[in-house]
Amino acid sequence: MKLDARILALFPVLILIAMLGAHAPHAAAEEPNVSVDWTDPSQFSESKLSGGLNQSNPEAWLGEFASTIRRRAGKDLKTGQTLSVTITNVLLAGTVRSGPATSGVRVVGKNSPPEISLRFTLTGADGKVIASGDRDLRDPSVMTTSLPGNSDPYTYEVKLLRNWMDKE
Repeated sequence: MKLDARILALFPVLILIAMLGAHAPHAAAEEPNVSVDWTDPSQFSESKLSGGLNQSNPEAWLGEFASTIRRRAGKDLKTGQTLSVTITNVLLAGTVRSGPATSGVRVVGKNSPPEISLRFTLTGADGKVIASGDRDLRDPSVMTTSLPGNSDPYTYEVKLLRNWMDKE
């Protein structure tokens, strides 16, 4: 079967449309009724305790935490509700080793769980505050779960955030 030249000319466009369609659910997963921001990362415990070794791009891990909160919380909000979260402190799981052979290497173990502090406000469709407060998230049990094959460098922090949202 010989394809018409007009069909062949449309082929790249059809592939692009298919590729964009495959990514559409990811774009929709970010909920507009959930806002997440953070205070100055240079003041976080992570910055102070790691000696700045993990501070080359704190927006990378903060962005991942924000995406986790938006996706997860957005699923549970009722129509018209909004959630605002401000991350106020982060200490990533593990400890950063310093020395000639291990400079900047983060060693994760059960005795160094992540800690995340945040402030949140849940507002109803009528504009009234339903719930608000400050939370200091720290749960050593998140370190006891084996996560085989998981290459996410912030697995334990994300799990800590998900646990909080499940309880709240």
